[in-house]
Amino acid sequence: MQEDVRAARVEIESFVTSQQNTLITDSSPMKQSPGSHLATPNASAKGRRLGSISKSRQVDSECRAESQPPKTLTLKQLRSFIEEIYASKERYDDKCKQSNMPYETMEQHMYTYLNQRYGLKELVVEWATAIVNGVKKHAASANDVVVFGRILRNEIEEEFRFVQMKLRETAEELLLQQLKGRHPLKSDVELGRLLEKKKEKGLREEEWTYIVEYLYNADDAASLSSVVRKQLFLSHSSRPSGAKSDPLIPYDDFVVVLLNFQLANHQRFLEPLVSAFKSVDTDRNGIVDGAEFRRVVLCLREDALEEDINQLLRQIDPLGSQVIVFSRCVPVLANLLTE
Repeated sequence: MQEDVRAARVEIESFVTSQQNTLITDSSPMKQSPGSHLATPNASAKGRRLGSISKSRQVDSECRAESQPPKTLTLKQLRSFIEEIYASKERYDDKCKQSNMPYETMEQHMYTYLNQRYGLKELVVEWATAIVNGVKKHAASANDVVVFGRILRNEIEEEFRFVQMKLRETAEELLLQQLKGRHPLKSDVELGRLLEKKKEKGLREEEWTYIVEYLYNADDAASLSSVVRKQLFLSHSSRPSGAKSDPLIPYDDFVVVLLNFQLANHQRFLEPLVSAFKSVDTDRNGIVDGAEFRRVVLCLREDALEEDINQLLRQIDPLGSQVIVFSRCVPVLANLLTE
């Protein structure tokens, strides 16, 4: 764990330094009047300047103290950062689309976001490290954190988080549909109350089975049902021996099983693409150029025609920027994974 943190800090420091060097290079030098470098300020001006510097340092120190990350991010804090980074990335992607600019990976944009928010290199390093460590700490208990971590490592595409959001919404809609079938005369308000009570109490086997069989084909439904039953066994085996047996599975636990199952299936689907991409992305930054993209395609389809590869390349990089991020490869190359 400590080696991972040190490695993360080295990468982050290198990134922030390069960003700041770019800003310095792009800045115009201040103009000075002839001989101004020889001028000697009078005592009062010098005193005002020293006082201003001292006050500025005090303000910077206070701001830095307020902006320092805690040693450990809570799940709530981490989720707040993840949502802010997602929102910032969406705005940036819109700007890229409108201005014909190359896209960033989610990892790149996390650094960009932190640099814009905190500015100071030390703070960017500390917050980025805190986020990376937070992902490692909370990944075991929160699917949305796992998804963010996989996106950062270029193992799934950014848009997959919307699939998970839709899955969560659909599961709730299917449960509500069952309640409507049992209580056709209830109003929407009353059904809403029943839904919340059901989510608090837990799901019976026929209720969660209905959801599973609606969402998945027979083979996947059977596999997922096995996972749910295992979760039920584990949750009930932890109860005191004298406790009354209860076949209900907590709704939140069921949703987590659903989300984890969907993520695992998606990762299996993308495995050939991830492997091909990483084999040519030697610097592991989630970006390939046109020539490397061709190699990715040929890894997936050895008999791919040059004309077809060129068409895919024009689709993913129409301006010839030579900056092709992993996340944008997924929808373009998905058909090669299913054929």
